[in-house]
Amino acid sequence: MPRHVLVRPRLLAPVAATLGVALALGSGLPAAQAADPLPGIEGEGAPRDPYQIDSADDLRTVAGAINGDPGAYGGRPTG
Repeated sequence: MPRHVLVRPRLLAPVAATLGVALALGSGLPAAQAADPLPGIEGEGAPRDPYQIDSADDLRTVAGAINGDPGAYGGRPTG
């Protein structure tokens, strides 16, 4: 078998091990705290219970809350 074919698994093993450790440690991070419920908006903004936006006013309410405090709604602060 050519030498370069045998070298790849040896190089990939440490990368795979490092990735596995990073994923395992990442699962131990505390979950973000839920933001306060938005008035007049159904849902919690979670993947299993998304906000139910039924009108332009609902959209403005949700967008204003998320843009006003992105950290409380799972986003990363910008700037």
